[in-house]
Amino acid sequence: MHPEVSAPGEVEVRRLTAPDQQFVFVFNHAEKPADANIAIDLPFAAAEARDLETDQPVEFRAEGQRIVLHKAMPTNGVWVVKVMGRK
Repeated sequence: MHPEVSAPGEVEVRRLTAPDQQFVFVFNHAEKPADANIAIDLPFAAAEARDLETDQPVEFRAEGQRIVLHKAMPTNGVWVVKVMGRK
């Protein structure tokens, strides 16, 4: 299932998937910032999400095996998040 994106502008989401983790790539192609909410269905229950650039934890809302991420995306910004499942 494709991610659902709620954001003004041109926000694109791509994923690399594995059975117990996913890499989520978020691109803001717009010439203005975008306040993005990204809902992703996962084949596992998420335990942790981390920003790959900063290695900081990323807050998310879990709804069963779906998570919702939020990010204020800068102009032409890119955000990469690693989502890991419970072991």
